[in-house]
Amino acid sequence: MSELSQFEALLSQMMVGDNNIRNHAEKVYNQMQEEKPEQLLALLIQVSTSSQNTQVSLVLILAVYFYFTFELHGGWEKELKF
Repeated sequence: MSELSQFEALLSQMMVGDNNIRNHAEKVYNQMQEEKPEQLLALLIQVSTSSQNTQVSLVLILAVYFYFTFELHGGWEKELKF
């Protein structure tokens, strides 16, 4: 199974009703965000252009953007120099 296919499966698992499956998928996703943010963003962009998970991936791209803006760079005040 390719990396992209595995990632698409992970996104699908994040939307299931079973709490155990969803929680595990969210844990894996959050770990990717912490450890491999560039890879995560690249995969989200690939998924957004080529899969049935397009809407989910676009929302997560926005979430990654806000994560980097607020958590890593100190938020809007630092960005905009208020």
